[in-house]
Amino acid sequence: MKTQSIKKALIIGFGHVGQSTVKYLKDIEVWVKDKEDECKNLRTDETKKVEDVKADYWIICVPGVRDGKINTDLVEEYICKAESCGAEPIVRTTLPLDYKWKNITYWPSFVTDYDTEEQRLVMSSRGYENGFCKYVTDGIMFLSLHDTTVVKLFSNGYLATRAEFFNKVADFSENVPAVINAICADRR
Repeated sequence: MKTQSIKKALIIGFGHVGQSTVKYLKDIEVWVKDKEDECKNLRTDETKKVEDVKADYWIICVPGVRDGKINTDLVEEYICKAESCGAEPIVRTTLPLDYKWKNITYWPSFVTDYDTEEQRLVMSSRGYENGFCKYVTDGIMFLSLHDTTVVKLFSNGYLATRAEFFNKVADFSENVPAVINAICADRR
């Protein structure tokens, strides 16, 4: 009887998005790489060079927004490196609506200001097609790459609008908590 080897995921970038990614992964060996060319196995503390970790998936959590503009140069560099190693790239970085790489799994992060817990798991349908979704906790919504990007960008815009709205409420209020509670009592 042939035993199936455990799949490996290499998380590139271990800031708050990379760290929150770990808790959603199951039944997969997890390695992380931050700034150095060394990787660490989160389960065993073993270290190896990046090229010595034969990961099935590279989960790319590198910064993609600088000065309010989306810059995907570093993301694309890691997509190419993943593909050259025979790994499937999984992108967690914010992407623009017209993103040129169509054959990737996009799994955007949604982080709140309160507890850095993600509120929803949305993934492009490529994650279903390539089997990656079976290593992620349940409750994933699968959409096209374009629609996954729409959810990410418009969620960010809605959050910014909400924050600015309540900042203005606070600017005009004498009793901020009472005014906010009264506004939020409207269930619409």
